[in-house]
Amino acid sequence: AVVHTSDTVAAVLLGAPGSASASVTMLDGYSMAKKGQAGRALSLAFLSSMAGGLLGAVGLTLAIPVARPLVLSFGSPELFMLTVLGVSLAAVLSRGNVAKGLTAGLLGLLLGLAGTSPTTAEYRFNFGSLFLADGLSLVAVALGVFGLAEIASRVGQREKHGEVVQVGGGWLSGAREWLTHWTHVIRGALIGIWAGVLPGVGATAGTWLAYGQAMATAKDKKKFGKGDPRGIVGPESANNSVEAGDLIPTLLFGIPGGVPAAMLLGMLLTYGISPGPAIITEDLDLIYLIVWSFAIASVLGALLCFAGTRWLAGITKVPFAVLGPGLVVVMLLGAFQESGQLGDLWVMLALGVFGWLLKSTGFPRAPFLIGFVLAIPLERYYFLTVNLYDGFGWLLRPWVLVFLAVLVVPVALAAVRTVRARRQVDYDDEDRRPPAEDE
Repeated sequence: AVVHTSDTVAAVLLGAPGSASASVTMLDGYSMAKKGQAGRALSLAFLSSMAGGLLGAVGLTLAIPVARPLVLSFGSPELFMLTVLGVSLAAVLSRGNVAKGLTAGLLGLLLGLAGTSPTTAEYRFNFGSLFLADGLSLVAVALGVFGLAEIASRVGQREKHGEVVQVGGGWLSGAREWLTHWTHVIRGALIGIWAGVLPGVGATAGTWLAYGQAMATAKDKKKFGKGDPRGIVGPESANNSVEAGDLIPTLLFGIPGGVPAAMLLGMLLTYGISPGPAIITEDLDLIYLIVWSFAIASVLGALLCFAGTRWLAGITKVPFAVLGPGLVVVMLLGAFQESGQLGDLWVMLALGVFGWLLKSTGFPRAPFLIGFVLAIPLERYYFLTVNLYDGFGWLLRPWVLVFLAVLVVPVALAAVRTVRARRQVDYDDEDRRPPAEDE
């Protein structure tokens, strides 16, 4: 809930974003800090993040009664198509090459099939090992593909921080100024919720969308990028509400839109709690527990950032090569404590190398983890569908057709645009072709 609250500290003070989504805040926040107004910028950011988290929790609460009858009407065919949609959209909407995104998602599905089949009690890809018979630990996979891989890539890079600025004052002036921009807070939160509902969009795209709308609706656009408070308020409100919006498809439909939601979905499945119709009818209290835990964390996170910014600012000056070894130890302990098996450490190390290779070659890692989490639900719902329905008649169910259209239409439109672009290139080449000798 509060990752996007504290990642602003490094973006404002160092000009080095703590996460990809904080790069938007850095544009105006770092410019403001270089003018001696770092406290003002951080005050605007922390309050906006807190409000975005609270508005996101309210939006999620209101979405539950609205979506409840829809979710309860879903059967195994719709749930199967939703799992397919989750992997496909995460791959298609991820940055970079779509083919690489789909490949990463399919590799995650393949890895998730290791262990005991949920339908036939058969062992797959365990190579005679009792350790692999239970499947791979989600914690070990996530920490390896993202944690160790990120540390390996960061340690090999030289730190290129900008000029370190002092925190300074201006906290109260920033709070008063924040109240005057309440419309940007609400609009940023709504954009963030929408970006979170769409699987695979994520906080980075949501913050840039919020920044774009803030600039588009402003009468004076010259100050953006030079210390405009509207360039901080909108994106910071959006990045926290994105995570709340991401919980809507995760809890109600079983489609995680990003890595945090995939981790939460995996934990729910580990404890036998199935998102979708089952969680609404059997574990509705758990949904509200998650929602209001998110809201409370948003408030406490902002308060802790206000209280501890001066100490957090000191941590940002420590080279990552010094912090890296300590983080590796913490990750290894976390992977071991989750299951108590040394095999998870080897899995984590192996997938750390694999995750580093994915990042180095431009393959997105989020579709890989989402595919890993959705592998078992995908197989389970497909098994139920083909056994409960004769032939392919289930493909003609209304919601199944809707989900198929969501999958097919973007691919068809992309193919049409590609063909048109190639024809345009061919026409341009013919226009630039030199005349023949007989001409």
